[in-house]
Amino acid sequence: MHFPILLGLWLASAEPGAALNAGRDCIQRADYSCAERHFRSALAALPPSNPRTAIAWANLGATLYLAGRLAESEAATLRALESFGPGMANEMASTLSNLATLYRRSGRFQDAEAFYRRAQRTVDSVHGVHSGPAGVLRHHFAELYRAWGRTGEAERHARAAVALLENSGEATHLPFINSLLTLGIILQSKGELPEAEALITRSLALREAAFPPNDPRIAPALLALASLRINGARVPEAEQLLRRALSISQASLGPDHPYCATALNNLAQTAKLGGHFAEAEDSYRRALAIWEKTVGQRSIDYALTLSNFADLFRAQGKLMGAERMYRRSIDTLSAVLGPDHAAVQSRRQSLQELTAALERHTNHRVSLQSLRKR
Repeated sequence: MHFPILLGLWLASAEPGAALNAGRDCIQRADYSCAERHFRSALAALPPSNPRTAIAWANLGATLYLAGRLAESEAATLRALESFGPGMANEMASTLSNLATLYRRSGRFQDAEAFYRRAQRTVDSVHGVHSGPAGVLRHHFAELYRAWGRTGEAERHARAAVALLENSGEATHLPFINSLLTLGIILQSKGELPEAEALITRSLALREAAFPPNDPRIAPALLALASLRINGARVPEAEQLLRRALSISQASLGPDHPYCATALNNLAQTAKLGGHFAEAEDSYRRALAIWEKTVGQRSIDYALTLSNFADLFRAQGKLMGAERMYRRSIDTLSAVLGPDHAAVQSRRQSLQELTAALERHTNHRVSLQSLRKR
């Protein structure tokens, strides 16, 4: 039997250990604290040389990732890679891909690409290039290149993932549902909104049919649909979707999960559009605190939220605070994405406009002081 981890990766878990099986069942219910407890129990009972030890470490790493605890997830996943023995090619490929997903999420794109390619070589040799597992990896390449700003490559991989998974009989399973969502988000970034909305709406409908109403796997589609609504100036609808996503994530994953940070950042955006600046500021601060705790201040997520916060300060006339935030955001985005990335260039433009406004403000104050002295 297989179960989906890390947004759709597959890891064999048909092992006789009761704790491993119990952990698998907890993953299926998205009960990650339960899964962690069982996998740690398995590790406590298994000798280091037992092949199931590597499986337990890999599953624990996946569970910690899903719970938003990235540093702990990396340590457990690396322990798994050290523990795999001969004849465990599938498990090794899945774990390599899990580690790549973690690095992609942390903004370490070159490391992520290298590990995905290592996983791809094994998957293609064992299952074939037209298999379901190959489709899952194509989805993850799409996610990587989308985050990296390589939109053409991202779309190509996303369309291939959708086709491979659908043709492999996975059209009701989470990997396929995730691939629909990723393709929809990519098309939204390109301005192809009708097809994007159709894909995101379909992904949400499939999630709501497959999972209970408060399952955290529903939240990503709610967040994506809310983003579409914000872009379409349908702010009340977006806010309703975001509050639902935040409620689900807080109840099922805890208040410090990255899903909560994404929802809070986007709620701040809707509050800012409505002129509710105090509410927006509170939401930005809460989002930044979560990003700092989960992925760190040198992450893309933290930098983008900081840039949005700077926009708020600029709108309020808090120009010095906005300038500091823009500079921190640009430094991080340049380090991760490169100085020529569109996200960096747009924020440089905002900083230049802000700097010009500060200079005009300073010159105006100097002129007023000169008039008073006369």
